[in-house]
Amino acid sequence: TPPSPTLTSLTHTNTMRRATDLQGLYPSQVLQRRQRYGGNALPPPARESFWDQLKGNFDDPLIKILLTALAVTLTLAFFGVAEWVEGVGIGVAVFIATFVATLSEYKNEESFQSLQEEAGRISVTAIRGERGEVHQIPIEDVVVGDLLLLEAGDKVPADGLLLTNHLLVDQSSLTGEAALLKKLPPKESPLSEGGVSPSSSSFSPVVEIDFYDESALFRGSVVSDGEGVMLVQSVGTSTSYGRLALELAAHEDRESPLQLKLSILAEQIARLSYVGAALIALSFLFKQYIIDQGWSFSATYAYLTETPLIALQDAVTAVTLAVIIVVVAVPEGLPMMISIVLSLNMRRLLRSNVLVRRLMGIETAGSLSLLFADKTGTLTKGKFEPLALITGSSESYVRPEDIPAPLRAVVAFTIQEGTPSIRNPDTGDILGGNTSDQAILQYLHSLPPLSSSHSGEVELVREVSFNSRRKFAAVQLSLSPSLLLRYPVLALDPPSALGDGDYFSIVKGAPEILLPHCKWQVTAEGKVVELDPHDRDALCLRMDEVARRGERLILLTVTHDRLPLEDDECPKNLMLVGVLCVGDELRPTSIPAIERCRGAGVQTGFISFSLSLSFCSHSLLHLLIDSSLTVSDDHRR
Repeated sequence: TPPSPTLTSLTHTNTMRRATDLQGLYPSQVLQRRQRYGGNALPPPARESFWDQLKGNFDDPLIKILLTALAVTLTLAFFGVAEWVEGVGIGVAVFIATFVATLSEYKNEESFQSLQEEAGRISVTAIRGERGEVHQIPIEDVVVGDLLLLEAGDKVPADGLLLTNHLLVDQSSLTGEAALLKKLPPKESPLSEGGVSPSSSSFSPVVEIDFYDESALFRGSVVSDGEGVMLVQSVGTSTSYGRLALELAAHEDRESPLQLKLSILAEQIARLSYVGAALIALSFLFKQYIIDQGWSFSATYAYLTETPLIALQDAVTAVTLAVIIVVVAVPEGLPMMISIVLSLNMRRLLRSNVLVRRLMGIETAGSLSLLFADKTGTLTKGKFEPLALITGSSESYVRPEDIPAPLRAVVAFTIQEGTPSIRNPDTGDILGGNTSDQAILQYLHSLPPLSSSHSGEVELVREVSFNSRRKFAAVQLSLSPSLLLRYPVLALDPPSALGDGDYFSIVKGAPEILLPHCKWQVTAEGKVVELDPHDRDALCLRMDEVARRGERLILLTVTHDRLPLEDDECPKNLMLVGVLCVGDELRPTSIPAIERCRGAGVQTGFISFSLSLSFCSHSLLHLLIDSSLTVSDDHRR
């Protein structure tokens, strides 16, 4: 039985909504593809056993010197020349230094593996079923033949072909080149008329690795701009990224700075102990053979020839003294002290939810003098929630049902048809889009979605997706006369100077980019009036007040003009519908953590996607300004 269609918005006005017309894989076909081509999970890196890690810790240069000293001490103790206590002490120091380090690293490795598994549970948006149901599935569940929705900011989860629209992709993780590559659909799409559908039993993926193929997408690359539908052709270790991951899994860990310094120290100790041992041995022999014989060479000769056993015993004593000097020179407590201190600090960090895989990583953390932090998801919780809508007259509405009906219709249409996310009216789940898009659509959660029976009355003419460079997104639509008859408020009765009236475009983005181009505003009665300087100034003051609270502002506008030919050119003659306030709550530990870092002498920096420090709470902004280290996205490029 074919699955029931997913309820979407009034029309398919963006990539996600048009994608629901495609035919995806059925559950039975997903199982068949997984059995035939494998899953999309990458094998975890090989993990060392406890005994392998313990064996590896004995490769430390100081430990090797201690083991040599232990062997010599036990040998001397066996012949009664040295005490057993010295050997036992060295043995205990070696055991503590190696066992404590191994135990700490082994336990933290278990925690790290669990954390990696949790972090690897990334969800992707897939189209499955005859009528294109949209599902959020784990990345491991992707199979060959799946249709996936991609948008700016997404990581490509598998290798495949782009089927719709165009994308700008960053493949630097695979090729090392930072330049963005433009990806276009192939001239002969497998979904075109006469082609083979990916759900067909005769579908066979064509796998060719060409990083510069304008239609090929590769796992590990990042979508920097655009939206599109991808056909999966390779998964798991069959992808170029999967093969690279397998090769890199066999690499050897390089030594940390502390390990390098300890290696140098061990060499220096060895040299000094050898020199000291040689000098002690020679000094003892010089005393026995020369000084004690009255500085007489004839007496020395007689001593060596007439009492050879005594002379030999003196030589053995000299060698014993030299060995003792070597053993004494070895700092047997140093490796033990380092292991204990690093292990204690590792546990302290773990109690603060900071996981350190290797003990030597504590040294790096302890050497920090400059720390940069991202805002969204790091200093904040990374969960955007709609808080209120501010109109051009500075009126604020926390709930959409409080908005006057004429304006509410425009707001609902603007949000629902200008946002790549869709909402399931049965469950309330929002799929697709980034966190900001989902927060925008969440504002309408208390309103029923626009009817899904008017498909075809709105046609998508052009789409410009959001990225951090242009800071706005837009869709250009063509509205049917019948739709305008049912929703006359969408005509907006604009003045003739506003445009030719044949197009309806929705533009949303950063206020500093769009507000200068807003000449008009939509009133509570659904009329279009000029946005006069008084209303503009009042709105700017209101937005500044909201921004100081740490809320993000998204300007919602419409226009009857065509979108500019260049994607990065901002549309003109915009009508202001409203300003949506979106909040991303600050983590309660962020400000104390920054203060503690600065109190410890660690200079803190802030990474922002804009040149201004907008959308920061006042207290956090104060700290960040004091740090005087702010790196914008433009500077990073």
